[in-house]
This record gives sequence, structure tokens and C-alpha cells, in this order.
Amino acid sequence: MRLPGRIRFELDPHQRRALYANNPWSRIAFADAVVPRVLAHQGVQAGPIFLVTLAVAEHTVPLAEAKDFDCRRVKGLTRQALGGISFVGMIEGALYRNFGATGPQIGDFVSWHAHVLTWGASRKAINDATKSIRRSRSGLIPDRPCIDVRLVNPARVADKLYYALKGPQKEYRIYSQGDRIDPESGEVLGPGYRQSKRPLRTGDRARLCHAFEDRLLDKLLFGSGDGAPLCNAIKHETLKPFRAWEKRQRCYRG
Repeated sequence: MRLPGRIRFELDPHQRRALYANNPWSRIAFADAVVPRVLAHQGVQAGPIFLVTLAVAEHTVPLAEAKDFDCRRVKGLTRQALGGISFVGMIEGALYRNFGATGPQIGDFVSWHAHVLTWGASRKAINDATKSIRRSRSGLIPDRPCIDVRLVNPARVADKLYYALKGPQKEYRIYSQGDRIDPESGEVLGPGYRQSKRPLRTGDRARLCHAFEDRLLDKLLFGSGDGAPLCNAIKHETLKPFRAWEKRQRCYRG
């Protein structure tokens, strides 16, 4: 597959300072800038830390339409779900085969979702805050909630941050496992599902670049509560090389 010129431009190693989401060198440099700043934050050091993933069915779109998806929808819903709880997180797009917002379908789909690290709130506080979203929104996998909450060992915070900041690495498939049956009543509860994954193949990785075209890493990073000013500080710092380069270009042209 030959990628269009715009995407090839974004993938150029010399463009890493511009923080294109498609650029792997940008991803590495951005993550290396974000992680130590988050780890140094007093709130993060105090804990407790949870990795919260929000993935709702309605944020899953056909691959051909993924470029036009407004990621502010994911940010807004995540902030709404967590209320005033402090967090820093990242928007990611995952490739799903033959499974979209309304269930099994032919074609490729992108699930836009958020991975965020919260601090200063207990599991109960997070569950209480997200209760209304859990009830009102469907997860992509029909028999699973749209929000996943996992306690993070303090020694693994950096690992989870790098996980949240990485680019797409896998493709996913959802399979029906047949009807679930209540063991006590014998009631048929409907089909159960499982998710499988495998590494993205080269052609699929190239096709997924279309979903991230024109997207910038600093725009995919977001926060709330004490995480909002932390994100602003991180963005200011990581964009310094690009601003300096732009200034030099203006001077050359002048």
C-alpha cells in the first residue's frame, strides 16, 4: 500500500518535533517527556493510582470515517464520567475487524477510547462517579461495561503511562461464545463474547495511519482536576523544539 504524500510527510523522522501522532519518533520523544513529569507530581506520588479505560460503542466508527471523528467527544465523556477526579490520559484508536458500534458487521472499524491515570481517589469514589455513565452507555463488547478500573502498583506507574501513550500495536476481533445461562435459574442471558488480539500487520498499520492523519499528540493528551495544569505544562515544554524550529524558519525566510 502506498500512503498519500501528507501521511508520508508526517512519518518523516525529520518531522518528529511537530508531534504528529503518526510519527513513531514523536511518540517516543513525547512519552519520554510526559512520563517523568507525571511521576514527579505530588498527587501522583501520594496515590492511590488507577488506570481507567473508557471505551463506548458509540465512539466506534468505520475505518473510512475515523479521520473525521472528533476526539473531543471522548475527552468530554471521560471528564463527565470522572467528575472532579484528577487524571492525565491519552486518546487512542484501536482497529477492530468485523465488529462495530451495533455489533457484528462486515468491515474494519476504529474504536476511539481513552486510557487515563487517576490519583487521589479510591476505587469506590471512581465507581460512584462513573455509575451514571456505566448505566447510560454501552461498551463495545456487549456483555462488558464501558469503563474498566484497575489499581496500579506504584512501581508500575511508568509502565502504565507508556502503555497509555503508545501508538496502536494490535488489531482486535470480538467473537460470540454462544448463549450465557444463569446457573441458578437456567435463564438464557443472551450471547457471551470474548476479545482476541494480534499484532498489527504492515498493511493494516499503514491503513490505520489514515485515522490519525493531521492528529497531534499534544491534542490527544488531556487531563482534569490537578491533571489539567499538569497537561498544560507538559504541552508547553514538549512544543518548545517545534516553536524554536518555526522561529528559525521565519528568520531564514525573512
